[in-house]
Amino acid sequence: MLFDNLSFNSGMIKFLLPIVLCFCAFISNVAATPDMNQVRFEDYIYVDYVKSIRFNDGTSQYSDPITKLGRRLYLSFDDLATEEYRFNYMVIHCDRDWNPSDIDPLEYMRGFNYAEMENGGEQSRFTKVDYWHYQLALPNSEVSWTKSGNYLLLVYDQEDNPVFTRRFVIYEGLGKLESQRGMTIGVGEKNTSQRIETTYRELPETFREEMHQSSLELRTMQNLDWSTMSEGFRPIRYQGEEYLFNKAEFPSFSSLQDFRQADTRALEFTGTNLLEVDRGMDSIFALLKLAEPKRRNLGMSEFDINGRYYIDRRDASELENLNLDNDTGSTIVEVDYELSDRVYAEYVWTVFSVNALWLRKDSPTFVIGGFSDYKLYPEYALSYDEERDIYIGAALMKQGRYDFHFVQIVDDKMDYSLTEKYEERSTQDYRTFVYYRGFGDEYDRVLNSAFLNVNRGL
Repeated sequence: MLFDNLSFNSGMIKFLLPIVLCFCAFISNVAATPDMNQVRFEDYIYVDYVKSIRFNDGTSQYSDPITKLGRRLYLSFDDLATEEYRFNYMVIHCDRDWNPSDIDPLEYMRGFNYAEMENGGEQSRFTKVDYWHYQLALPNSEVSWTKSGNYLLLVYDQEDNPVFTRRFVIYEGLGKLESQRGMTIGVGEKNTSQRIETTYRELPETFREEMHQSSLELRTMQNLDWSTMSEGFRPIRYQGEEYLFNKAEFPSFSSLQDFRQADTRALEFTGTNLLEVDRGMDSIFALLKLAEPKRRNLGMSEFDINGRYYIDRRDASELENLNLDNDTGSTIVEVDYELSDRVYAEYVWTVFSVNALWLRKDSPTFVIGGFSDYKLYPEYALSYDEERDIYIGAALMKQGRYDFHFVQIVDDKMDYSLTEKYEERSTQDYRTFVYYRGFGDEYDRVLNSAFLNVNRGL
């Protein structure tokens, strides 16, 4: 027999046993991988118990999950389940169209591209609705990317079911990319749209000599709404240290009037748009003022945050005797997301309503914004109240300030024509990306990214 000449004495067994046990422990600690057939390569929440997902570069709550290679991103979210849980996560490199890239994870990651969240959750304190708050910094000692590009962050449970997904972009910072507002050229778009022009110049000479101009493509999106990403546009030539573009190919975006606001930061008194607060034994209801459809252009801008939201609480009387500076539970800190907001903020049933006099009575109606991933989640649906002729609904949302629009669904498409109005003077944010795939390359790089805010000074 093959093993007849092999003998194992007790010394060898003592030597091998710790190695085998360590290997088994390592394997057991590595998170299992989920069924990718269930995963959507977009911002999406698959469960109803996870809320208040914040994913950004750490400079503020409403900064974007877009950063330069070598810098960090920060994730936090709340789990409204009753017990602490160990979540898994995975990072997946994608092409410019958000399909998985044709490269092995070992080619874009150091180590594994998945792991278990090591830091446990932190339980809410003195809140009517209990929740666990989780945080994660990326990259970290277990998961770290080495290439630029589009990425998908997948958080999944111990049964390998997806919990939520988030897109993010890592860019290299090559060259100088700038965006500015251009003149709208489409017929009928002058008062309702914004056109974004781009310049790209000063690329390193060594890179430019090796690159292929036809492989360069730029794309722009509005208000961190990935569904607004424009078609790609390419330079026509390089002249005077700058790429020149066909201006007719620069993208135009429909520009809705500034977002409405739901402000539940202070629950001890009513304020802007907050009509009434009702505190029960185990819940809080915040009734917003009845909204009116925007049937005319107001010709003025409101201070909004272009579809985003942030968590904040202003009524802190119960915290006066607590020293939060000595609380070490929070290991990841965004500059405006304090511990008091993370685990002391209440979850509030926020009541939205809009006058239905001018609206379609048979069309599904929703509130929508960054808090809903610009999607039609059922929890943000409004019901038609025939007696009062209004649309009304309540959503469980953490204390904070939320930008939102009302939207109706007509012929399976979002329709703002009766709820909001378009206004070229409204404020909007834009992000432009430079994608590049050279001949023979197997993945899309992101050479640079530029941010532009339009009309903030008006």
